[in-house]
Amino acid sequence: MHYVQDVDERNRIQSQCSIYMKRNGNDSNLTIGQLREKLRGRNRDLYTIGQRMARYGANILGSPSYFLLRKKESLSLIEMKGTPTSWFTLSLPNWYWDELGGIAGPDVDLKSWFLNNPHIVNEYFIRRAEAFFDVYFGNGGMQRTWIWYRFEFQMRGKVHLHGMLRLKDDPGLAGLGSEVISGRKALHKLIMIRDEKYNCNEEFKEEILQLPRSTECKDQLCQETLLKEIQQQLTEDREVNMDYIARLLKSYKSGKEAERRLKKFRDFF
Repeated sequence: MHYVQDVDERNRIQSQCSIYMKRNGNDSNLTIGQLREKLRGRNRDLYTIGQRMARYGANILGSPSYFLLRKKESLSLIEMKGTPTSWFTLSLPNWYWDELGGIAGPDVDLKSWFLNNPHIVNEYFIRRAEAFFDVYFGNGGMQRTWIWYRFEFQMRGKVHLHGMLRLKDDPGLAGLGSEVISGRKALHKLIMIRDEKYNCNEEFKEEILQLPRSTECKDQLCQETLLKEIQQQLTEDREVNMDYIARLLKSYKSGKEAERRLKKFRDFF
């Protein structure tokens, strides 16, 4: 399996080199000595050559340019169709898949068979993963808006995959999560305003007194940061202070509602 992969990668590299040399005649005419001189000098020409070469490296599996291109593709997908609902990893538990052992046949040493037939094992994993997505996230399951995943190989050659998907029923988890964070931050500020006894909470006294005791943000740096933000907002103008507290209370309530919706979505799963 590794031999086949090596041959494939060598062919890809040679193919990309040939295309590069045809399209960049000035570079193809450089001698080995001139290239070494550029490497030692580390001048602007060397950087320019590297930039031109990087474009062709994107077609070579496993190269930095290849992974950078895949990263840009996945980010573009998220920007166009929304943040993923779930991230996942699927691994190959070959010892627990009786169907895979059945392919090897009876009275066969499975350990040796797995090692000697990685192409069959990997193909079985790929087809099983595709069937899993069709069953659970296809038309008969939790339908997806989009899905993206890639296969990787461990040092010993065993295949697994990492991926992400977005469900059609996604309530906007990323936005709800941001609301929860903002709401909790608002709660901490309101509690600090109450505990510091700022003279600006008469109108919302009952609501502030009913707030739960904070169990987070106990370290000094966190408290100092929030206190500084509060002091920047509170002024001698009582109406301005009332407006600030009203916004904090609204953010806190929105965060509680967002947390309720997230828990409901979690229970749905």
